[in-house]
Amino acid sequence: MMNNCADWIVCQHTGVASKVVGVLRQPIALDLEICWNVNGLMLIDCIIPAATAIGTPVIFMTFTGSTSLNMDDVFSFSIGNSDGAIDPAGIASFTLFWS
Repeated sequence: MMNNCADWIVCQHTGVASKVVGVLRQPIALDLEICWNVNGLMLIDCIIPAATAIGTPVIFMTFTGSTSLNMDDVFSFSIGNSDGAIDPAGIASFTLFWS
């Protein structure tokens, strides 16, 4: 698993996570697995199948850890599986929804 594959992000307000939406920005040869961590603990594991069409939202709602988020929690990211493709703009985009 490749850790620290993206900039760390600081949570800006307290709330409860409800879903993550992933969108491929370019074709991939293998399933893409991205793990969201909060303060070093897994929050959710997101796998986008290689067969997913570019620009198709993939919704993830099965959280591994606590969905409670606090102001100043730190999000970090790990790659569990990938075809190794690299693009300066990124292979995919992921958005966490919480309120």
